Amino acid sequence: MKKSLGFLCSVALVGCAHQQPLVGVSAPFDLGQTMQLMAPGKNTVKGYAAVTQPNGNVFTCAGQTVTLLPATDYAVERVTRLYGNPDNGYRPVTKQITFADTPVEYTDLRKKTTCDEQGHFRFDNVGDGNFYVSADVIWVFTYGQYKATEGGTLIQRVSLKKGQTRDVTLSR
Repeated sequence: MKKSLGFLCSVALVGCAHQQPLVGVSAPFDLGQTMQLMAPGKNTVKGYAAVTQPNGNVFTCAGQTVTLLPATDYAVERVTRLYGNPDNGYRPVTKQITFADTPVEYTDLRKKTTCDEQGHFRFDNVGDGNFYVSADVIWVFTYGQYKATEGGTLIQRVSLKKGQTRDVTLSR
């Protein structure tokens, strides 16, 4: 009986060890600043996103989501935790982080588009300010019956003002 109970406790502890803790954000979410940055403007962000494997195979963001997110203090802290720095980065699909108490407005107040067949994207009528452009570049590797999701998300901070057109290349 004691051995069975000890085994069950060990299994329970191992199961809990794989759960990721919730990550908090100390910067407050500023709805006013977010709304101001999301107001229409005269700027354009366009670009290309791709990941090159060590063997030279290139996977683009074709058919996948690209997001334009206001770079508020709240967003900068989240991006820094996800990507290791506040300016750009890559996060593999296998590295997931769960944030505690994410405001609904944070996930709703952003622009989204889809990459074309060649991996290009475009956002028009963007306001002045600092933004993050993030693109998913994810594919499924199949070998016989084995399937694995690979790739991840690329991100870069951009600054816009006075009717600029910024060309962004997200790559790894």
